[in-house]
Amino acid sequence: MPPEIIEAVAPFLAIISVGTMILVGMKMRLSAKVLREEYAELHERMDFAERMLSSGKPGKGLGEQASTPT
Repeated sequence: MPPEIIEAVAPFLAIISVGTMILVGMKMRLSAKVLREEYAELHERMDFAERMLSSGKPGKGLGEQASTPT
């Protein structure tokens, strides 16, 4: 390839490369944010479950309804 063509194309390739790196970085940051949010939600659920188990009160089982006094 003639050097004149390489000199003409090189700046465009550099711009495309930098743009790609920026987009990949943004995608990684967004993925990390989503993972942090999911981790926080799971942590809250685990804390809730631990509090319920440590309270010693029997709770409703799956599919059971709370009994109403008659």
